[in-house]
Amino acid sequence: MPKSGANTIWESWEGTKAQGGVASLDHYSKGAACEWIFSRMCGINVAGENRFLISPNPGGSLTFAEAWYQSIYGSVYCGWKKGEKGITYRVVVPSNCNAEVVLPDGRKQFVGAGEYAF
Repeated sequence: MPKSGANTIWESWEGTKAQGGVASLDHYSKGAACEWIFSRMCGINVAGENRFLISPNPGGSLTFAEAWYQSIYGSVYCGWKKGEKGITYRVVVPSNCNAEVVLPDGRKQFVGAGEYAF
């Protein structure tokens, strides 16, 4: 969509060419799915100025997920992968920021800027 000049989320990948030009060019459904991926599945949430709450929620039949969020403070990342020995998590916090990382088993850790594996 951005490659086609969009600055909103379209109902259809074809934009105004779809459905005879009557497709919505400000459609929320894809945004709602993306919000769920960021805030729930990968658990990236802004918690205040220069602060994030990272609380990934792996589940279902998914075996891998990752998301990058380009915040005003820099790029935030969280990814997880299911393996034979359990789930591994990777978190990246941008410079001059900190985060509370809360894992599904209840473990909590406060971290500063950098890259972390759990």
